[in-house]
Amino acid sequence: MSFLNAHEAVFEAMIEGWRMQQIGGRHLKEDSVSRALGVVRRFESYAGKKPWEWSAGDFDEWMALLVSQRKVEASTIRSYQGAVRAFCDYICSPHYGWVDECMERFGTHPVQVCHEWNTLAHLQDYEGKPGRRPLTRSELQRLLDHADAEVTRLLDERRKGEASRVSCRSYAGANSRLRLA
Repeated sequence: MSFLNAHEAVFEAMIEGWRMQQIGGRHLKEDSVSRALGVVRRFESYAGKKPWEWSAGDFDEWMALLVSQRKVEASTIRSYQGAVRAFCDYICSPHYGWVDECMERFGTHPVQVCHEWNTLAHLQDYEGKPGRRPLTRSELQRLLDHADAEVTRLLDERRKGEASRVSCRSYAGANSRLRLA
């Protein structure tokens, strides 16, 4: 079978195969898969090459652009790296036949462009801005103890309405930050 634009047809087939593998085989959510596909398409567009022509150098240049010029956060960089790494794992796997297909059609094959030297290690539980981090268990316990003490004090002073407001606000605030560290 011959395609008018074999490069584009093979790339789209790779993308569709990976999408099906992620949703069907790995049972990932459609929106997560769509985001990852968008990352792979952005890298392909940046590199100006198809996946069987990508190199670690292409990936390094893209990462350098995102970090130094676009100031992309570390957590976003890691998610981009994870998407490209997973896609390369898929197209390099002998289970899916893309290496043989590319060798036959293009005389070359895809390689993994993400490795331990050009990707971020996940070293911390939380990487966001310090003011938005989740409470630790001890911080949460102190908050709830303080709220309990305030409610008790207000009840002792016979201020039931204010006590219920303090209680609701304190526990609601704690619940909104219950992503325990």
